[in-house]
Amino acid sequence: MRAEPTRPRWRFAGVLRASAALSLLLSTHGCAPSCGEGTRASDGVCEGDARMWVRVPLPAGTPIVIGQGMHGPLSHQGADAHALDFAGPEGTPVSAARDGVVVARRSDSTTGCGMPGCAGDANYVVIDHGDATFGRYWHLMPGGVDVEVGDVVCEGEPLGRMGQTGYAVGPHLHFDVVDPLGTTLPLAFEGLDPGVDGWLWEGAGGASSSVAPGFCEASTLPSTCPEGLFGFLGVPRLEGAPCGLAARDQDHWVQGTAPGASRAALSRYSDVRGEWIHECAEVTPDGSFRMPLRWPSAEHGRVTRYLIAPATESGPCRPTASSGVSVTLHLR
Repeated sequence: MRAEPTRPRWRFAGVLRASAALSLLLSTHGCAPSCGEGTRASDGVCEGDARMWVRVPLPAGTPIVIGQGMHGPLSHQGADAHALDFAGPEGTPVSAARDGVVVARRSDSTTGCGMPGCAGDANYVVIDHGDATFGRYWHLMPGGVDVEVGDVVCEGEPLGRMGQTGYAVGPHLHFDVVDPLGTTLPLAFEGLDPGVDGWLWEGAGGASSSVAPGFCEASTLPSTCPEGLFGFLGVPRLEGAPCGLAARDQDHWVQGTAPGASRAALSRYSDVRGEWIHECAEVTPDGSFRMPLRWPSAEHGRVTRYLIAPATESGPCRPTASSGVSVTLHLR
């Protein structure tokens, strides 16, 4: 069994800001705000300083060459802001940055180019860490994936080999960790010089120290979504919703609350039909609902997107709130 890391794996990394009035009061009195755990004072406000600690996704001894860092100007912006590109010769081994179970993989693509239109042609591996976060390893070489869906992997174990499939200029590994809605999370890397505090940037240099432990306690079960995932849509509590991997043609029962609504809608995108499909369940007077989530194989391939929101009171089932984000769910 590997030793537990000396730093916390994950704390909420959102930015917490004091109110304008409080900041003004504190600045007027010449003192900094008192910030809670996982935050720090910066320019009179409290900001999140937590990052997810992971291993460098390269075997021990492999040179670390960052081609594009976090917030890189080429493609690491918006939801992809905390991704990193690890450059190296084609065929360079890639290893797991955290323990988990493989929920998606592709290795049959031979196409890559420096244009965004090639983005869908990447070979990749997606690992569910068991806490509703997902490590993604992109641009692997043709035939360069060494794991299968359902495999349990420990940090440091081999996953595949670096390539340039998909939207890629030269061979490299695009690595990130995302939440259920596809937003990349800020990362810190274990095993580096203590003076860099886990940071990697373009030109940082050094070599990986990631070694497979031989045994780990990785969860073999796919993640369920956090209870408050769809709170921003009006569903403050949801239990049992799959976030990593789900079986097609099976009912996945969930229960939740939609205060003030008479119906709740499951909206799922069918890649076969090329459209969103909406299915409603009644909300009881106390604001609760229970409904099955089902992805028929006749309407879904290996990946889907879905969300749950309050629905229109009558007529065709439609969510009352729209969103530009949804859960990406891998299907088997």
